[in-house]
Amino acid sequence: MCMSNPKNWELIKIALTYPTTISGEVNRIQSLMDGDFDVVHLRKPEYSREMMMDLIRSVSPDYHNRLVIHSHYDLCDTFGIKGIAISNRNLVEEGKQVWGQYPVVSYSAHSFREIEYLTGKPDYILLSPIFDSISKVSYRSEFNDHQLLRAFLSRSEHNIIALGGVDESKIKLISDLGFAGYAQLGNIWQYQTAVV
Repeated sequence: MCMSNPKNWELIKIALTYPTTISGEVNRIQSLMDGDFDVVHLRKPEYSREMMMDLIRSVSPDYHNRLVIHSHYDLCDTFGIKGIAISNRNLVEEGKQVWGQYPVVSYSAHSFREIEYLTGKPDYILLSPIFDSISKVSYRSEFNDHQLLRAFLSRSEHNIIALGGVDESKIKLISDLGFAGYAQLGNIWQYQTAVV
């Protein structure tokens, strides 16, 4: 899959893992990639380096080139991972070292302003929450003006991915607005059971 996907072509489809460990998670990650999803983001904020290594090792190496990691970036080379996901906090900590150091770099943003002032060019940007979040009940969308959103997306030079509240009923609207793709979390994992 090419991440330089232009806005009017087939949508990029991204899945994000649940932040904590889920029963049957590895099988589900692999089945997502066997299905419609191009990439799975391993987002485990509380995972140590060893825990992340164990998770990656549990996933068949055939899928490693379709995984993006949100932490422990050195594992990217170790396992042949597709790339990394960063936020503004990571840019402050890592500086410009992230740009050009990994095959794919994605960035998480929560406003137009954050994207406009971004230094560097990620392969794609996850913008959220586009719709009211499924996984975080009180996390409401700030992007209800669809004309404004469409105008911003049409003039942006970035591949922007819709995240937050995305389910099957919103995919046509996401395409019509001009997003390069969509990412799902809550819609995928809402019926799963966390491992305690």
